[in-house]
Amino acid sequence: MIHQSPHRLTGGIHPDERKDLSCDVPVRPAPMADELVFSLQTGRHGLEPCVDDGARVLGGECIARGTGSFSQAWHAPTSGTLHYIDALPATDAYGRPGPGLRLVPDGEDHWCDAEPALSRDDSRETLLARIEWAGIAGMGGAGFPSHIKLASDKPVTTLIINMAECEPYISCDDALARSQAADILRGAAWVKHILGAQRVLIGIEDNKPDAIAALESAAAANPAVDAEIWVCPTVYPSGGEKQLIQILTGEEIPAGQLPQALGYHMHNPATLVAIYDAIEHGRPLTHRLVTLTGEGAADRGNRKVALGTPLHALTQLAGASSDSILIMGGPMMGFEVRSPAAGVVKTTNCLLMASPNELPAAEPEQPCIRCGECATVCPASLQPQTLFWQIQADDAPRAQAEGLMDCIECGACAYVCPSQIPLVSYYRHGKDQLRQRALDQVKSDRARERFEARQARLDAEAEAKAAKRAARAAAMEAAKSGEDPRKAEVQAAVARARARAKQKDTPDT
Repeated sequence: MIHQSPHRLTGGIHPDERKDLSCDVPVRPAPMADELVFSLQTGRHGLEPCVDDGARVLGGECIARGTGSFSQAWHAPTSGTLHYIDALPATDAYGRPGPGLRLVPDGEDHWCDAEPALSRDDSRETLLARIEWAGIAGMGGAGFPSHIKLASDKPVTTLIINMAECEPYISCDDALARSQAADILRGAAWVKHILGAQRVLIGIEDNKPDAIAALESAAAANPAVDAEIWVCPTVYPSGGEKQLIQILTGEEIPAGQLPQALGYHMHNPATLVAIYDAIEHGRPLTHRLVTLTGEGAADRGNRKVALGTPLHALTQLAGASSDSILIMGGPMMGFEVRSPAAGVVKTTNCLLMASPNELPAAEPEQPCIRCGECATVCPASLQPQTLFWQIQADDAPRAQAEGLMDCIECGACAYVCPSQIPLVSYYRHGKDQLRQRALDQVKSDRARERFEARQARLDAEAEAKAAKRAARAAAMEAAKSGEDPRKAEVQAAVARARARAKQKDTPDT
């Protein structure tokens, strides 16, 4: 059943969508590139290769995995030979080179055997282990490991499928819903089962009529999921996690808390399809839909792309002009690609190839005129100009107290700023400062703890030596005075035992 959401987003803007450039073309597979590249800088602690340099691997085989609790994994999207790379550009806003892997396909596309399908009789731990094995992470932009998110022990009442896709130009979720609506709901059924949720809500903007119709048909064919389709007005950034919850339910997530605090759990539709494939078909995450769009591209549309495909292979596939500006993601929250040698990652939802006139260069920054427009459109109800002044004054802690960490970096404030101030850049700088301060504080605390432990150990050693000297002196005095020497030996032994016990109880470095 389709519902119209009675709630509205706080703030928001209406940028030119341009989704028509790509959404009217059916989904097509992208040809396998001559080589695939995988950064080992992915994840909180990075990844380590699972195979030797020069080894031949099969499609679906794990080639790299993290070592920490937030580990992710890379699986080969086809068969071929794997080589280590010393300096592969990371697929992020910085493009810093680091270790990576290069897979040269052999053209045979041989795959390893799929894992056996799981059932509802399998334990929650078994299902989470399968999702971890498959290397599934949030594919809407955050890239957080899905098995960690699903393992939360907080009670969940409502699963929300985020189909808003509010960023201009991007249409891969729309295309996924039109082509695989049933798979989205099958994945949602598994997540609902794992979480023990009672409701499933689909939040989708009203500019996707074909996707809405496809989801409605899939929901009718899968009544066990009991999915409710909630249509909301098209406004940016309705796809933000807290913003969509506010639109669908009218509830606001408290500052500094996650949606789980109120019993909500949100997933991107592509993540749900990957979970369905992993649990029922035993397939790891190796491909994803990517929107290839922009006036600088001749062949636009949504393509099913192998993870690790170099970005320059996609620009060639789309027929991008030589003067195109390459942006990963949309124009609001995306970033300019530093190196087209970087590869497609799990969060690569769009490659925008903009013509020089399509996205005009930013005009010179002017002083703030205190117009307040940024505060009017802020979806998080912050005071962007105040945060800007505090960060400009190098007072990130005060900006934090004013809600800096609640900023979702949507860019709505910068979009309406008449002074052309790149406000989001300032906010990111302020957040980086806060993170660095936190790291420095941790290092300082650990150094202090090591110093205090060492000092306590040295003090204990000194006291032990003093006790030994006192015991020897007492023994000598007893001998001189004619007392029983055995009594002096006992006293000395007791003193030494106390000194050793005290030294043992003292923490070491």
